Amino acid sequence: MQSWSPSFLNAMHDFDIYFHKSGKNFLFHLPSSATSQSIQVHLYNAIGEIIHQKKYTANPLTFNTESFKSGTYFIELIWMTQKGLRKESLRIEV
Repeated sequence: MQSWSPSFLNAMHDFDIYFHKSGKNFLFHLPSSATSQSIQVHLYNAIGEIIHQKKYTANPLTFNTESFKSGTYFIELIWMTQKGLRKESLRIEV
């Protein structure tokens, strides 16, 4: 069994992003490096048109989809870290 150094485990924590759906909300849990930063959110429809954009400061970030039609969307999360700009894109089903 391989053991990982504490510095490696701390670095990997900065890569963890996960989300889950709760009713009409999606909750995005971002790395601890994003907690004091504003997070720019862009939402795209299935053909790539941007249909929503907003800045958030909470972590986890709560994104309400009540006003969106059912379907596939792509959400882009953008924030600054100590190492530079970080951008993640995820597919969600509403």
